Amino acid sequence: MHTTNPTSTITSTTPNGISPRTGLTAARRMTKLTVASIALALGLTACGPTGPAAVSVDLDARSASSAPANPSADAAAVTQTTQTTQASGAPVDEEPGADVDHAGPTDIAPAPTTPDTAPNPSAGAATDLAPNQVPGEALDYGPAFGTPLVVVGVAYDDVLNFRIAPSPNAQIVESHAPLHADLDMYALGEAWAAPTGVWWKVSVGGDEAWANQRYLGTLAAERDLFDAAAEYLQILMFEDTESAALAVAEAFGTTEPQSRIEFAAPALNFDDGVGVATIDVLDIGDDSVKGWRLGIQVEIVWDEESGEPGAQDVAFVVLTAVDGSPICGRGSDGFACL
Repeated sequence: MHTTNPTSTITSTTPNGISPRTGLTAARRMTKLTVASIALALGLTACGPTGPAAVSVDLDARSASSAPANPSADAAAVTQTTQTTQASGAPVDEEPGADVDHAGPTDIAPAPTTPDTAPNPSAGAATDLAPNQVPGEALDYGPAFGTPLVVVGVAYDDVLNFRIAPSPNAQIVESHAPLHADLDMYALGEAWAAPTGVWWKVSVGGDEAWANQRYLGTLAAERDLFDAAAEYLQILMFEDTESAALAVAEAFGTTEPQSRIEFAAPALNFDDGVGVATIDVLDIGDDSVKGWRLGIQVEIVWDEESGEPGAQDVAFVVLTAVDGSPICGRGSDGFACL
């Protein structure tokens, strides 16, 4: 089943005014980038001796001499900050359906099956808790007052709950999906380290509420990441749009810590032969750059023998564009994470 593309082509513009590549010929162009040139291509400033080595990357069976660097390792380390904090926090609440599963700003515990859809089922019904009734302490951590925020790391068919207190048992004020249109949300400059994780106080839709910081972030400026992704993947042909998106996401993720990946929007195929997807990559081991929001575009080759035009199966797809925005944990200067 195909979807009619609302425009004849999917276009976007990078900060340099460069449109994503389309077509097989352009897609096959793979510029050989070194670690340093990848950092320059991303427009980020090197952070000195604690930079690229700050994140450990598993390159599987490839040799260190022949394998291209994981683009996430460069980008996560090459930020305006000069430190990467790896801190553990309180015990992790991993009950399915809980609001939180993150014990601290850089805790790398695995995410629950359904991260933030309902009160913790083992703790009873939601209550009218006040913030000062939640065990824990205030933290000097997180974005400053007024920093714009978005929902990240939540599946497109799920929502993040915003509550009156920093607890999964507090009353829900609002709930929002990751790509909620025109969502007005910004940080209020307060953070609370509760037994269930670190929560940020926000203004969302005109209401004051709390949400787990694991699912919040600031998007820095979008940039063209095609060359970095292609150099790492060494392949541009995939089974379908979703497979292409997952491969790109894994290229920008890490294995130590294990990144979590969520589709912020479903993979879509259009009748004009273009496929698109939006996917979040988080938990890359940096409290400044929490991860990436990636947009991918593919050219679809239809299986002409599978049916009539408009109802044909996908034979394969070719990756033609990758754009991405760093997801920042402490705010952004507009282009890079603070």
